[in-house]
Amino acid sequence: MEGVVGGGVRKVLKKFRAEFPPVPTDILILIFSLLYVRLYQSNHDKELCSTLASVLGIAVSLFTCALVPVDIFLVSFMKDSDGHFKDWAKDVESRDAIVNAVLITYYVMYACLMLFFLLQ
Repeated sequence: MEGVVGGGVRKVLKKFRAEFPPVPTDILILIFSLLYVRLYQSNHDKELCSTLASVLGIAVSLFTCALVPVDIFLVSFMKDSDGHFKDWAKDVESRDAIVNAVLITYYVMYACLMLFFLLQ
């Protein structure tokens, strides 16, 4: 049974990496966050700690927003055009492994956001 679950998850990850390359997306989000903070930062009051906190806060917010299309892709990739589950996704354990991974990622990202909100 483990081989079926692992094979299905590997298939989804392979397709996902082709559709949403994670490293360039992460780098673009970090560059955008840094440029956005630097654009609105005062030339006289530059603090490293507040700059890093701002960049990380914006980046975590954007990473959380980037999860929505990933979640939609993963759910739609499990089904055929006629609405039935694909062969690898017919196994409940396969689907649960993917759903739980996305759910845990949502929880971690929202916890990071709450941490940033509570520390301000």
